[in-house]
Amino acid sequence: MSHGMEDHECPICGHTMDRMQACHLHCSNCGAVLDCTDKGTFW
Repeated sequence: MSHGMEDHECPICGHTMDRMQACHLHCSNCGAVLDCTDKGTFW
């Protein structure tokens, strides 16, 4: 298992989020964005 490369589920719609950078995720389904400030809360 590659640490930090697992799929993350969008907390808004449940869709798999796209990794843009190490601490930046984007949901192509609903447009939600998670960044480093969200880490620990959602992933």
